[in-house]
Amino acid sequence: PDTGSAPYPLWDAGTIYGAKWGSFEKVSWKGHNYQVNWYSQGEQPDLNCGPYQVWTDIGTY
Repeated sequence: PDTGSAPYPLWDAGTIYGAKWGSFEKVSWKGHNYQVNWYSQGEQPDLNCGPYQVWTDIGTY
């Protein structure tokens, strides 16, 4: 992925996101920024975003 000017840490398949209550981490991935909605590990943001999905697309970078 293009790291260019990513404003958030790049998504990493081995990292656990959203494990702590209220921790809606943000990541950058493939030109987009995403916010986790609940616990996630290994769920690639661009393949798992949208209504009722683990990630929400919050814009491009």
